[in-house]
Amino acid sequence: MFRRTALVSLPVIAGAFSFQHRTFNAEKWPFDPKGLPTTFSSTVAKVPTAVNQLNLAGVGMRRKNFYIAEVDVYLVGINLSNKALKRAQEWSATRKAEITLVDYLTQDSAGKKVPTDVAISATLRFCRTITREQFLGAFDDSFKGCSPDAVSAFKERVGKVMASGSLTQKDEAGMYWLDNGDFIFSVNGELSERLTNTELNKRLLEVYLDPTRTVSKELYTCLETHLNEVSP
Repeated sequence: MFRRTALVSLPVIAGAFSFQHRTFNAEKWPFDPKGLPTTFSSTVAKVPTAVNQLNLAGVGMRRKNFYIAEVDVYLVGINLSNKALKRAQEWSATRKAEITLVDYLTQDSAGKKVPTDVAISATLRFCRTITREQFLGAFDDSFKGCSPDAVSAFKERVGKVMASGSLTQKDEAGMYWLDNGDFIFSVNGELSERLTNTELNKRLLEVYLDPTRTVSKELYTCLETHLNEVSP
């Protein structure tokens, strides 16, 4: 009763990527996915037989202090491709004391010019309405020291797909880190232009997967605790 499969079409780069077959398999997953899909597949259009599966590796709530109370802002799930999941598990077993997970996951993207697939993604489901300015402004501290042009491009391109000017409980946002270091953002399937500044894109990933920077300790703890239990 817990396994549901839905067919969706979400192109990540026009003519290059599509997402299909979102599977909800909460009963057999090593942690509570809180309603998020446990797996989905991405396909490279030019290589239609090359199907890449992404696996839910962690879930947590992004919370924000509001006067004297802490409120839920959005639920976030991190998904890793089979290749990225294997690397993350290698990191957990042998490299954890030497290098951060983000650094280990992004090593292969250095010098790669053309993306061939989605390596990491994040699914964001909102618990309350927040404005475009609030959402974009929440990343300002994380972008300190980054190229001002890159920050401006992020705000312009990501902000553009928030056509209504806000994100509500009806909205689902997606973040996609491609295997060459590029980044794409989506709201309800509408995609931003690609962002190519690898430093800024890495900072975005650290917002969720760096234990000293994460906006959701719950997410990082979930991933760290159950990483080796996730099986493609």
